[in-house]
Amino acid sequence: MNQELEQGSLVEKMERHIAAQKATAKTVREWDEKRPVERVSPVIYAAALAAASKEDEAARLSLCTNQPTETNPTAS
Repeated sequence: MNQELEQGSLVEKMERHIAAQKATAKTVREWDEKRPVERVSPVIYAAALAAASKEDEAARLSLCTNQPTETNPTAS
């Protein structure tokens, strides 16, 4: 998966990062809705959050280590 994230344009990497952030937020929201209604184990909650945030972490790291492959023709 990490090799897949390293490839692609900066725009694609940003889109993956945004999608991963949305997925993490959705997981948190779903679990927060469950807590008042059901008894939720903190261990299970932490595991679900960790799983959701792994993709976010990988996408963020891909952005941070991005090496531009193209030169901007309008920059000169």
